[in-house]
Amino acid sequence: MTDEEVDEWIEKGPDATVLPSQKRLAEAKEISVYELNHNLYRDQYIKWVLWEELIPLITERYEETTDQVLDNNRLIELYEGEVRSTL
Repeated sequence: MTDEEVDEWIEKGPDATVLPSQKRLAEAKEISVYELNHNLYRDQYIKWVLWEELIPLITERYEETTDQVLDNNRLIELYEGEVRSTL
């Protein structure tokens, strides 16, 4: 994942629809909404971009080994379990 991919994701998502709460928080911090999204929240958005890239891989990995519905929460549980087992 590159910085450009993260910026593109932010521009298509959080930058595209500015919520009143985003605007108020940016004003309170005396920064622009762009700075709020691209700097303050960047770490959080990096995780989202990474997760969106992992979802198809994790789904493919577990869809054959479980008869459970693989919704987002279940995928997270399975992935966290796998990560914990490797530490």
